[in-house]
Amino acid sequence: MAKSAFVCARCGQETLREVGAINRAIRSGLALYCTRECAGIARQCGKTKEQKLAEKAEYDSRYRAKNSELIKEKKAAHFRETYDPEKARAERKKRMPYHVEYCRRPEYVEKKKSYDLDRRAKEYGPFSESYKILLKIQKEVLSKASRYEIDTINGKLNKVHRRKNAYGTAYRN
Repeated sequence: MAKSAFVCARCGQETLREVGAINRAIRSGLALYCTRECAGIARQCGKTKEQKLAEKAEYDSRYRAKNSELIKEKKAAHFRETYDPEKARAERKKRMPYHVEYCRRPEYVEKKKSYDLDRRAKEYGPFSESYKILLKIQKEVLSKASRYEIDTINGKLNKVHRRKNAYGTAYRN
């Protein structure tokens, strides 16, 4: 094949290349490079890795906001196609000891207590704060006296026996 000389668009070095390749590049309006290294360096945009990552993150967030429904549909379809209940069960069973340990952590226990209290209190609507205060009072009372002492004071102990006596005295001949 016939070769012709051309000047590299990046480094300016004169190099030989096939005439057909040179003509094709000229027709398409493309630059010619002496080596793959020159071509790769010429394609670089001069941005740092941090700049590229920031631009990509911004693009991704805009894309997710614009196409959220499409993304959800694709994820749901993928889940339906690939979900295997037996495999999921085995995975959950494998992870269970770690979850149990997580649930025993003091910060989780505290968070769970407050979450459960708020959830139960929500049933009382506008009186939810009153319900929370009532539970605190109950806890304080139980810390001062036992359940047995409280039942004795309220007259709830031996109720069956008292009812039998009351019935007997009311209907005696």
